[in-house]
Amino acid sequence: LLAQTMSSALSRYEQDVRAAVSSVATSLQSRRSTSGSDEILKTLKIQDVSIISPTSGEVVASTSGSVTDGSGKIDHALLTHAASASNQDSYRFTSVHRTKDHGNVLFVVGKTKNYLVIARLGTSYFVELGKQISFGEKGHAAIVDGSGNVLAHPMAGWIASARNISKVSAVKRMMNGETGIEQFFSPALKGDMIAGLTSVPGPGWGVMIPQPVS
Repeated sequence: LLAQTMSSALSRYEQDVRAAVSSVATSLQSRRSTSGSDEILKTLKIQDVSIISPTSGEVVASTSGSVTDGSGKIDHALLTHAASASNQDSYRFTSVHRTKDHGNVLFVVGKTKNYLVIARLGTSYFVELGKQISFGEKGHAAIVDGSGNVLAHPMAGWIASARNISKVSAVKRMMNGETGIEQFFSPALKGDMIAGLTSVPGPGWGVMIPQPVS
């Protein structure tokens, strides 16, 4: 029940992020001011929304311009990923990226007319949501992205390093879009755990609420 409640919160969050990115991208495309969206972007942890040339990687318009590498263009690897992952009228979330200047981020990628849209999303919402769950002896929440990289976890080092835990059986089930109960060995606590688990359709994020097996 706790896992499903958190999944519902994450589902609402990702829908709000998609809507905000789409709205701001439309304004940028039309050369309209986006200052009225500053507060909602801050609340949703959206650090930047940019309109990108799909061929050159040049930033055509941006809320901050900080997705660039200093030359006015975005990183080539990110450009390639965005071009291959984005679909017209559909925004997708990448796996977590570790960045030097902006910490751990996800990118939201899509298209508007003939341009790419790339938004940079901080991960603090996931961390804050995960911290809301703590019960019993070592009962906690863990959130992973669609590739099994840690977004929220009691171990701060695992969050900072975006540790990949996709080999854990419970995480494998979340990545498959499953909901249920799983008993597994926790590499973090070095003991057997039992967890309620589920996933968020769309971005494929996984949520589990594990506690030690009594």
